[in-house]
Amino acid sequence: MPSLGDHRHHHCLVEIPKTWWAARDYCRNRGFDLATVDNKGAMEALLPLMADKASDEWWIGLLHGGDALWRWSLVGEEGFYRPGEADYTHYGPMANMKNSFVGVFNGNWSTFISTTILYFICYDGKRQGQDRYVKVNLPATWLSAQQYCRAHHTDLVSIRNPAENQAVTQATTLVDTYWIGLYGDRWHWADGHSSTFRNWNEKKDVDLLAGKHDLDWA
Repeated sequence: MPSLGDHRHHHCLVEIPKTWWAARDYCRNRGFDLATVDNKGAMEALLPLMADKASDEWWIGLLHGGDALWRWSLVGEEGFYRPGEADYTHYGPMANMKNSFVGVFNGNWSTFISTTILYFICYDGKRQGQDRYVKVNLPATWLSAQQYCRAHHTDLVSIRNPAENQAVTQATTLVDTYWIGLYGDRWHWADGHSSTFRNWNEKKDVDLLAGKHDLDWA
């Protein structure tokens, strides 16, 4: 697959088919790295470069591996998390931390694989009180739930403290498990960038190495 190189945010296309590892080495040997795409604007800025090219799939610098960093889907809201709140958890005794996506059942958290189908809880920052927690009884994967919440509300719900865990529990039923916004991120950028921006294409299986296809990642 061809690759996208990034030298201080000046991107260039390398139209030489290579594996991800060979593409990374090619870029680094020339003083830059595979491209980091850290926000939607940066992603859309790449479109003109790829227009009318023979390939519609390009390597970028996202790689899977290592220990998970647990993150909340909702980021970029200044002051939303007080010190320590982003680290709050309430896992049940049987939680399997090898899985990457978190759901809540009756106040206790568990982890699930990416293909699990659950209902979900959105957070709506324009509402007040208990109305901020929006129960959505649509079966979905975690990624589909995230996309729905971002399109219709603010994001998948973050739970920052015991009071919010209780509030989210009140928004759910006692017979179903619901996605919340916590996930274990095992992806990292080749250049060490800490961005959590992702744009996965759910129509494709997520590979261990990320490429681009019409701005959706596969």
